[in-house]
Amino acid sequence: MTTLAILGLLEGTPLELSHADLSSMPEAYQVPDVGVHVKGRTGRAIRFRALLHDRDLLDNSRWIDILSTDGFAASLPIEEIADDGLILYATSDDPLTEDEGGPFRLMIPNYRDACASVKHLASIAFSDQPGKDTRPKSEPGGDACTLDR
Repeated sequence: MTTLAILGLLEGTPLELSHADLSSMPEAYQVPDVGVHVKGRTGRAIRFRALLHDRDLLDNSRWIDILSTDGFAASLPIEEIADDGLILYATSDDPLTEDEGGPFRLMIPNYRDACASVKHLASIAFSDQPGKDTRPKSEPGGDACTLDR
């Protein structure tokens, strides 16, 4: 079974969340049609904020370090994505496939950097400072990534 690791500066132990875990999160955090938020996309997601549900971040948690299964990394301030970030985990009731960017995919609608949306999501770690970030740098006025990242 494939899981999404949630680690770092959290009270308690790190988490390993499966497709079933994400699909059973409270209704308030579920996004039944991600296409409402991300044009051209389909599937089910949870709001990033769900990762904070019933968990306490340590007071110095300010960043999230995102890692994909292929080694792509992004480090982002929590406050920039806490409300808008989505974790895509399914197409209808089936787990997201690798061809669809699965097993999990972070999407941040209307974020200033498309490279912050990470497919093949493996882990999210909460930290007190920026971490590893392999996103390509864009030229002024340009964007080095597409939403296919």
